[in-house]
Amino acid sequence: MKNISRRALLATACLLAAAQAQSAENYPTRPMRMIVPFAPGGASDFVARIIQPKMTELLAQQVVVDNRAGAAGNIGIKLVHVPYKGGAGPATTAVLAGEVVATMVTTASVIPHVKTGRMKVLGVIAPSRIPQLPDTPTLAESGFPELKLGSWQAMYVPRDTPRPIVNTLYSVMSKTMADPEVVKRLQAGGAAIVTSKSPEEFAVFLREQTEFWAKIVKDVGAAVEQ
Repeated sequence: MKNISRRALLATACLLAAAQAQSAENYPTRPMRMIVPFAPGGASDFVARIIQPKMTELLAQQVVVDNRAGAAGNIGIKLVHVPYKGGAGPATTAVLAGEVVATMVTTASVIPHVKTGRMKVLGVIAPSRIPQLPDTPTLAESGFPELKLGSWQAMYVPRDTPRPIVNTLYSVMSKTMADPEVVKRLQAGGAAIVTSKSPEEFAVFLREQTEFWAKIVKDVGAAVEQ
């Protein structure tokens, strides 16, 4: 399986809805919604709002970020912790408010608070230390060598979206992720930019990830929160 940490950022954690309803020939013909299935403040929202202006420019149509926190981003693990509904944003807020003593979230969610001294990062899950937190050890350095996983985001469209539209969106995403300003802002938030070479390559990666996490869920007896 490919190293997950090298794919810390594939594209953006969002669902671009209703693409199949538009004509492939002149796509897009109207403003588009980028659905982020998490509350504001998390990594998915962070990425979406950085790439939104460039996507709007390249598509010549307004792209609107639409946060919809809920079941799509809420899988509860019946072990020693339960994920916050809405993702990293609410979890980070809970730590700042003193509701919980610790959390495990994406780097982009905590860096602003680390810089102001309101939060302290105990360790990062990565093969090596990250430039934004050079003094923070990896969990491998701290005695947990098996923890080298990273998070990633991707763009999805409905299953029956015409191939020309998929190609258009892939091209726009590739150009967006290569834009110097986008790169600068993402890297400042601790995101590593790694894009798939094609939609097919990403499909293979997604299958690998599904199989990997399905095994972990089965092995630990995790349950999906209803």
